[in-house]
Amino acid sequence: MYFLGDGEEAEEAEEQFMEDEEYEPSEQEILEYCEWLGMDPENDRALMWIAREALKAPLPDNWKICYTEDREVYYFNIRNGESIWDHPMDAYYKALFRQEKAKLEKKRKKMRLYSGSFPVLPLQEYFTMLSEEDEELFNRSGHQQLSVEIPEHLQDPIDLRLYVDPVVLPTSGRTVSKHTIVNNKWRDPFSREYIENRRLIPNIDKRNEVTLWLQKTMEQHFEEITRDNTLAAVLKLLPFVLDKECEVSLKFQSKLLSYFKKLFALKRAPASTSEEKPSLDPTGAADVSHSSSRRARSNGPNTSTLEPFSSSHNRETSQAAEDTEPNNPVTLSRGYYEVSRLPDAEVTVLLGCLLTMSTTTSAEILYLLLDSVPALRAAPVLRGFGTEVLNVLHLNTADIAQMAAQCMGEAPRRTVGSSHASEEDSTTPRGPPPRGGGLEFGGASGAAHIPLCRRPSSSDDLGSESSVPPEGDVIPSRAYKLDLCTSNGDYLCTLRWVLLLMDYPTHLNILEKLPWDTAIHVVVLILNSIPDEAKARMTFVCRLLRGLRGWPHDLHDPAASPPEVLQWLVELTLLDPNPWNTLLLLYDILVFGGEAGSLPIKANRDKVVAVLREAAVAPDAAQGVTYASMLGALLVFQDCCRLGDYSANPRLQLSVAFDLFPRLTRQQWRPRHFEQTMQEMLQCIRKAPEVAWEAMGAKAVEFLVKELSKKKKNSEMLRVKLEDIEATEKRLQAAVGTVNWALMYLKLHSRRVQRAAGERPAAGDIKRLELLSELTQRNEAKKKDLLLERASNLLILLQTLMSTRLKPKQSRENRDLSRKQMTGTPPMHRPPSNSAAEETTTLP
Repeated sequence: MYFLGDGEEAEEAEEQFMEDEEYEPSEQEILEYCEWLGMDPENDRALMWIAREALKAPLPDNWKICYTEDREVYYFNIRNGESIWDHPMDAYYKALFRQEKAKLEKKRKKMRLYSGSFPVLPLQEYFTMLSEEDEELFNRSGHQQLSVEIPEHLQDPIDLRLYVDPVVLPTSGRTVSKHTIVNNKWRDPFSREYIENRRLIPNIDKRNEVTLWLQKTMEQHFEEITRDNTLAAVLKLLPFVLDKECEVSLKFQSKLLSYFKKLFALKRAPASTSEEKPSLDPTGAADVSHSSSRRARSNGPNTSTLEPFSSSHNRETSQAAEDTEPNNPVTLSRGYYEVSRLPDAEVTVLLGCLLTMSTTTSAEILYLLLDSVPALRAAPVLRGFGTEVLNVLHLNTADIAQMAAQCMGEAPRRTVGSSHASEEDSTTPRGPPPRGGGLEFGGASGAAHIPLCRRPSSSDDLGSESSVPPEGDVIPSRAYKLDLCTSNGDYLCTLRWVLLLMDYPTHLNILEKLPWDTAIHVVVLILNSIPDEAKARMTFVCRLLRGLRGWPHDLHDPAASPPEVLQWLVELTLLDPNPWNTLLLLYDILVFGGEAGSLPIKANRDKVVAVLREAAVAPDAAQGVTYASMLGALLVFQDCCRLGDYSANPRLQLSVAFDLFPRLTRQQWRPRHFEQTMQEMLQCIRKAPEVAWEAMGAKAVEFLVKELSKKKKNSEMLRVKLEDIEATEKRLQAAVGTVNWALMYLKLHSRRVQRAAGERPAAGDIKRLELLSELTQRNEAKKKDLLLERASNLLILLQTLMSTRLKPKQSRENRDLSRKQMTGTPPMHRPPSNSAAEETTTLP
């Protein structure tokens, strides 16, 4: 090996080592060292100073550069004799990178950035840009119109811009912005000495002065740019207020929320013929980069890589909203007018900046925009509300579960960046409901009371105030609080987002992965905390229930769904204005809830029947009758209502009766309930035999014959009656087929005669048409008579089934006695024709 100082080669190495102080690594060398450290130049660009500093680091004491015979460099410690291939400081900078990387990841996780987040630009850059624009305008026009003037003591002495992260230089004692040192290759611009990053001292006093100036200037400037109630200047400022750790940016977000509320409350001015669509400068809101002799780097988000929002879809949707709701105060507001007229790039910047902020205030602004202008929900920047976007909006499963747990008695959440969180306790205990039971819809005083469900009494273990454990105790997972309410601003925003996402075209249910009891408490919070939004979107509230992970199987578990929860679910379901959705929910509660689920339905019998009637007369009547009849038959079978309750709609009543047929042979019927149901079924068939046969048809006869045939072995009379009915049904079916063929022939022949006669038929053609019409009427009357006979057969079968089911069972002794008395007496068989004639029931 060769040491420094030995021979010509060592002298060259010594000369090279002495020049290391002036050494500046190239970009390729920095990238190679970043790769050795495991650094990603794209995602870890903020940490590339570590690679530059490591390449310029001098050798520690007692270390020398040595060469092998193959001219390979290694390092030798002359004190302890250690030899290593890597630079002695490489291990230090590798550990430093890992430490700084962990800090950066922690900060990114706290800020909830996602892959589409915009770069966080300092607010100082915006006012520097304004001052430069004013200076250029003064140089061109000669008029002094300085909207923002930066004080000299707050300007960087090198680039004359507002201080950004001011630091004190240890070599010269001067204060400059940190980016000045970085751009100057980590050298003091006054003494030209190299400075390591760890030796820079933050100037706290100067930073506070800049912050105070920004607060004062920001208030005045925001009033100026919002005076005309437009969005052009606001969108230009928006990319510079994304820093959640800047107090001035957080205050601006609160002002921005108030400004948007004001815009959507203002009425739009009448359209003027001279009014033109504003066209912002391409370097405005879409790309706020500004080139200058003193500044060459970009200050705004690069929207060229973002997928543009479809302006045609925006205009068509906005126009459709105005056409369908011409008197809607939202569509007539100034805010709707301004937002709907934004170009595609500006819409992308507006929504992207709000997502990058990732605060409760920005989430409220985004909710206000998407709720007021539904066309924005299709913007590509939202990415269909995927996992990343939900995490940015604090809407992932962990956030929702944490909110529900804290509202049930734990400490309130402190949301990062929330500038308007309520100072009161986030969980406001609900007062007792009005007399008569039910929950008050909303927590504010004077809110309307809707009989939603009874509040559990003090004797109940679940959901009562006495069951609330003291602070610090663990709340049981099945302890339901149906009077839960919150007034925390962060939580109210989250609850509104839950409903808005259900109103999204894909009906995104973010509660589906939550445990059953947690999801129920979130729905309770929605109803009690934001009653107005809940009433407006009650259908989506009920759809939330059907999308839960535990629906409907947890309804069967008494621990997961106690009686008070089932009662609350039933009465909530009855508030849904969509009758079909209500039918599906009630069906699940009735089937899986068991007896505990049928009791609240039975208590609200009139409301349930009204929902079935409404579904039966829906626009798609056939589908509505199908759903309503299925639920109606189940309700009658479980004795929650009577078949006669549907008498206002004969078609629905007969459809329910037909769906009851498969259940007529079950053993769960109580005799009195069975007899009452059969009597009502016979009565509704007698009132409308034609409608009854149309609703039931030959399938009902076939089913009843099949079921009664299972019992004909025990009764000779029943066997004879069934054979007679089957023969009669075959005869009537054949007669109906003949009549149908005759009617079809007569209609075809009538059309042929009319076509041949033309517009002026002859006397023979008129007579022929009259004859065909008379024959058609006779066959129609004959078909009606045949239909009445088939309905009579159906009545006979139902009466037979009723008499068979209600026939009292004889004891074994009585049966033996009857057989002895009947010994030697042949059974009396009547002819089928006579029995059929005697048993035939004539219709009134």
